[in-house]
Amino acid sequence: MGYSKDAEHVGALGAGQIAKACNNYLHWVHSASNVEALALAKRYGVDAEKMREVLLKSPGDNGTPRNFDRYRFTWHENDIDLVLDLAQDGDLILPMAALTDQLVKPITQGEVVRLLGEESCVYLGQTVAAREAGLDD
Repeated sequence: MGYSKDAEHVGALGAGQIAKACNNYLHWVHSASNVEALALAKRYGVDAEKMREVLLKSPGDNGTPRNFDRYRFTWHENDIDLVLDLAQDGDLILPMAALTDQLVKPITQGEVVRLLGEESCVYLGQTVAAREAGLDD
C-alpha cells in the first residue's frame, strides 16, 4: 500500500525507487533554497511568513513551503546519500546534490518555525534577523 493517493508507473522494476529518489532530492534542494530565500527576505525586513505566502503564488512556488514549518528534517541524510550513491554508480557528477547534503543538515523544524514566525533564527551558524536600516545600507 502506498502513502500517496496518486501512483505513476515510471518503468521497469526498480524505476519507482529512482523516481522516489529524484523527488526527495528536489524536496531537499527546495528546502535549503527556501530557507535561504526566506532568510534573505527576513534580513531586509520582509516578514518571512508573508514572503512564503507570496512564493506560493509565484514562479518561486516549488511545493515545499506549503507545510514547511511541519517538516521534521530528519530523513534527509538517507535521501541525499542515496542520490549521491546513485550518481557515483551512474558515473554522474551532481554538485548540487553534494552541496545540498551540506546545506540541509543544519536545518531543523524549530529553526524553520523561528524563521517564519519570530524575530530571528539561526542558519549555518549565523543569526538571521532584520537589519536595523533598510536596503540603502
